Amino acid sequence: MQIPQIRLNSQPAQIRFTQTLAKQEISQPKADFSIQQPKADMTIHKTQGKLSMDQTQAWG
Repeated sequence: MQIPQIRLNSQPAQIRFTQTLAKQEISQPKADFSIQQPKADMTIHKTQGKLSMDQTQAWG
């Protein structure tokens, strides 16, 4: 006579994770920068020099 049997087999579960490092790239074109300045405008005003000599004491 055969007795009914239930057999259970188990084995350890294996879980594998694969990870790839993130990579980020950012590029930006070089800045365009320009400065323009007009030539300086310089004006000088002067009055003519005046020299006067009083020789009255030298002849007196």
